Amino acid sequence: MSKCSLCSCEAELELSHILPKFLFRYQKKSSPTGNIRSVVNPNRIVQDGEKVQFLCGECEDLFSRWETSFANNIFYPYEKGEKSEFSYDSDLSKFLASLSFRCLKLSYVENRLGYIENSLISYVPKALNNLSRYLLGEIPHPNEQRQHMILLDTAHSSSGYIDGIKESEFNLYTTRAIEYDVVASDIVIFVYIKFLKFLVLCPVYTKTQKGWRSSRINHQSAVLKPCSIELNDYVLHRMFDGARRMVASRTDISDKQQSIIKSNLAKQQPENLVSSPIGRAILSSKL
Repeated sequence: MSKCSLCSCEAELELSHILPKFLFRYQKKSSPTGNIRSVVNPNRIVQDGEKVQFLCGECEDLFSRWETSFANNIFYPYEKGEKSEFSYDSDLSKFLASLSFRCLKLSYVENRLGYIENSLISYVPKALNNLSRYLLGEIPHPNEQRQHMILLDTAHSSSGYIDGIKESEFNLYTTRAIEYDVVASDIVIFVYIKFLKFLVLCPVYTKTQKGWRSSRINHQSAVLKPCSIELNDYVLHRMFDGARRMVASRTDISDKQQSIIKSNLAKQQPENLVSSPIGRAILSSKL
């Protein structure tokens, strides 16, 4: 018996996904080769996302309901190009808060946040308390931890480069990458969650609200659609860093694994390669 990371009850804990399983299942299914690889170890085919003993069965079921709502009503329709405008209710804010809570909580309890200044680290447990109380229905609003979401797609530049990154490489990151991070400086701490064509942000500490308004998700109901969003430089820099790491990881792929990738691609019908999300991201780019 251990303590549930959300409700703190003593219980047999479930093996919980930190980022939902359906994200990786879709990423794998929509890949031309049917395989996915991590940036950390690109020579190993990944079957699933990170899993840990994290939640009791009751809290796992709670999160699962919000995941299903998001997957069916927003994720699949947007990824498949069926819809680009979505009316949403409180389930969206709850789902995003559950993601932010999982990523921040795991990073905190596993001592991954040693880079945060001592004067600011106290904001992390405060944020976790707000998120957990909101998710458990103890408060109606997540307070300073309001959730933010941006619908992503391919980007374009007249030069064919975006912050020195080839347009096609940046677009592969914005439309296909899955990762999370807790980003920190002396003026901000925020949870950064990037999955396929979605970017989720959750402020933990901010010195100013500048750049934290246009992407905000209403905790009750509103409409979500692609639009011009004001993003702070530190968010953009994290995106650029993520794209650069993705590009750099390819140099670590062994000759054997490169041969396997080429062999798998050669087995695919050309029209399937072109129509795949990866093919569309590359073909829509200048370079």
